[in-house]
Order: sequence, then structure tokens, then C-alpha cells
Amino acid sequence: MEEAIFLTRYASRVTLIHRRQEFRSQPILLDEARKNPKIDFLLDTVVEAIEGDDKVRNLALRNVVTGARSTFDVEGIFIFVGFIPNTRLVDSHVDHDKAGYYLTDPMTMMTSVPGIFAAGDVRSQLTRQITTAVGDATTATIAASKWVEEWRRGREEARAEAV
Repeated sequence: MEEAIFLTRYASRVTLIHRRQEFRSQPILLDEARKNPKIDFLLDTVVEAIEGDDKVRNLALRNVVTGARSTFDVEGIFIFVGFIPNTRLVDSHVDHDKAGYYLTDPMTMMTSVPGIFAAGDVRSQLTRQITTAVGDATTATIAASKWVEEWRRGREEARAEAV
């Protein structure tokens, strides 16, 4: 809902296509979106294909209840899936917030498990944007490289002391 409302600043119309009849968004945001004259809702519908040549021209749609297929002319698309982070890979070991996002050191992006770094939409933070994900990834990459070098140096020193 937040993204649909935001897009009305730049688009003359925003059509929110959703695969179900109900939404999981905050009721206050849903109410705001429903009151916005620039937002239309296309429910019980999934996008099966994005079509066009040098730019997006239309969407191939399917109604999940009736199975009816249709096309929808568009001038652009914004794909948004949701806010449930896919963190199950190491979810039981890494500290995370109530919503499931990884908690990280903001200077290094390291999680509570030494040597595991997180970047982008799996990290607990204010925004979920490509720009913050790229910045997180840059920081995490540099910090992880330094961490690995220090870890190697420590192993080599420990080996030298053992000899």
C-alpha cells in the first residue's frame, strides 16, 4: 500500500494488482489507498507475463478465481512482493528483530554470528530500497574481506606459535 500511495506522486494512475481479495497491509494504509482517486485495485489476479518490445506495453493477467485471462495496457510497472524477509537459511542462529530481519552492526553489516554478514532487504533498517541494498552490500563486502584477512592472519599466527 505504501508503494502504491507513493507512486501516485509520479503517475496519473496506479493499478494495484493483488492475487487475493484481502490485504495484509496495515488497515490505515489500506484505507488511505482506497480513498486515493489515483489508485485502482485489480484483485484475485496474477501477472503471468510482462509484454512489450523496447518497453513495457501490457501485462498478461489471469484471474485466480475464474481462470479468465486478459491483457492490461500499461506504460510502466513496479513490482513489489512484500515485507517478509527470506532469512530461513540461518534464521535460528542469527539475531533478528520481531519481523524476522537480521540485526547487524551498522558499520560492518556483520550479524551476531562472526563471519556472517547481511545486506539489503534481509537487514533490519528503515528503508527497503535498491540504493540502501547496494550501499549495504558494498560495506558488507569490504568488511567481510577485512574480517577474512584478520581471521587468516590469526590462524597463521596461532600455527606459528604452536611450532
